[in-house]
Amino acid sequence: MALVKDVIAWMERIAPPRLALAGDPIGLAGGDPEQPANKVLVALDATLGVIEKAKSAGVDMIVSHHPRFYRGLKSLAATDASGRRAWELARTGVALYCAHTNFDLAPGGTNDFFAEAAGLLNVAVAIPMINEPLVKLAVFVPATHIEPVREALCAAGAGAIGRYSDCTFRVRGTGTFKGGPDTNPFLGKPGQLEEADEYRIETVIGEYSLQEALAAMRTVHPYEEVAYDVYPVRGSAGVYGPGRIGELERRTTLKELAQSLAAKTRSTSTRIIGDPTARIDRIAVWAGGGVEADALSQLPIQAIALGELDYHDREVFLDRGIGIIELGHDYSEWMALQNLGKRLAALAPGLEVTVMEENCMIARNI
Repeated sequence: MALVKDVIAWMERIAPPRLALAGDPIGLAGGDPEQPANKVLVALDATLGVIEKAKSAGVDMIVSHHPRFYRGLKSLAATDASGRRAWELARTGVALYCAHTNFDLAPGGTNDFFAEAAGLLNVAVAIPMINEPLVKLAVFVPATHIEPVREALCAAGAGAIGRYSDCTFRVRGTGTFKGGPDTNPFLGKPGQLEEADEYRIETVIGEYSLQEALAAMRTVHPYEEVAYDVYPVRGSAGVYGPGRIGELERRTTLKELAQSLAAKTRSTSTRIIGDPTARIDRIAVWAGGGVEADALSQLPIQAIALGELDYHDREVFLDRGIGIIELGHDYSEWMALQNLGKRLAALAPGLEVTVMEENCMIARNI
């Protein structure tokens, strides 16, 4: 049986909280970490319609992209929108967890799916904010447990080099040890010097994922005390930040790209700001809102596709001759939800996950 705290742990593997922008109210917004969470509903927003859907479907927990409570509540009185949503969540007992800017910045999050919808090649983070250090991990393993340990490490994020995964190296040797009187060694007897046929498994991993990988390794390693080494190495495990920049597969017009994105995102509110006939081949995308117009406008791009833009930021792009495709905040983000649901279900076999893709339409109609 899964608990709310288990779902939180799985979500934090997908969208680490450390990636969230300052002040973003991500995390558990309602419910008890110890309550059951066997049925999860993934949605863009925890609107009243979504809460009603969760209640009628017997859902235990909602995982939403947008945080529900940006400002502190003074009461749970159902006399305004925020109070009514809080009251409905409390009354129904449905837990709520939010992954917002951390999911925007994370690999496989909203910005990556927006870039994929735009057909971008050679994709890079538009505004790098976090550079994760790379470390090398070396673990000593008995010959009988090489594969379980290797698989656990790689499943926890180790072994990624460029476009390759499961990258490890191992060398065979002889380990020695002597257990104390209160030990229970996997091999041999306490107080007796032992020799073991062991392998040293080496791999690389991002520093931020190291503790999770070590915890995963310990669950399958047979030794009471696991011997391992961690070394800093030159290089980066990943660069994280909002927005994406890349190249289109072929040169096209602003209008053609806008029509393609509108179809893929199901946007009914797409608009073009700039010359629709302008030829473009290098663009930026920015899911949702809060665009950093001053920084993005300095990049070598001819257009930007985004969720929403205010008047003054619009001027910044137009002054530099950068065309704008505005899809609507929700339409630029919902595409990533289906993949989020699949990833969550894959991490938690037996967890029933439903994705409410049409949430952006519901949010407009309530």
